[in-house]
Amino acid sequence: MKKKLLTLVAGLLPSVFLLSSCSLDSASESITETINDSIPNLYVTLAQLGAFLVMVVVVIVFGYKPIKKKLDARREYVKKNLDESDEHLKNAKKAEEEANSNITASRIKANTIVEDARRQAMEEAKQMMDKAQESIELRRQQGEKEIEERKKSLDRDTHDKIIQNALDASKEILGRELTKEDNDKMIDQFLNDMDKGN
Repeated sequence: MKKKLLTLVAGLLPSVFLLSSCSLDSASESITETINDSIPNLYVTLAQLGAFLVMVVVVIVFGYKPIKKKLDARREYVKKNLDESDEHLKNAKKAEEEANSNITASRIKANTIVEDARRQAMEEAKQMMDKAQESIELRRQQGEKEIEERKKSLDRDTHDKIIQNALDASKEILGRELTKEDNDKMIDQFLNDMDKGN
């Protein structure tokens, strides 16, 4: 940057000398005056050179350096913002990946829970069906036992009534009391007749 500034100053110096050496006198002056006038006045040239250098120093100190500082600060600010933006972008991508992985894991977990619940419900339903079948079979067996017992009970009651009726009928027919032997014979004969009839 200093090289550019020095090149600019070196390029402007001849122009400054040329401008300071020219006078605004009339064009009719003689050649000698023109030659004398073409040689620059040393004091004026030094004053102009000094003023120019002061101007350059003022511009550098009050213009160039503050502007350079502001540009550097702006460059740092922009760089910092870009770095922060990159960091935020990385964090956002990372958060998005985590969210996607959490969503995927949640879906897998939800599917697992649903499948476990379905399997458990099926097992419970099967157990309930098995218990119901066992209960039905047990009730059927109990019902068959009750029917069998009831049938035996009715057969005994019927047998006892038949015997009683036979005894009552034989008493009336014979008009006397039967002995045990007579009674047994009649019962056996009656039962044999019933069995043959069935």
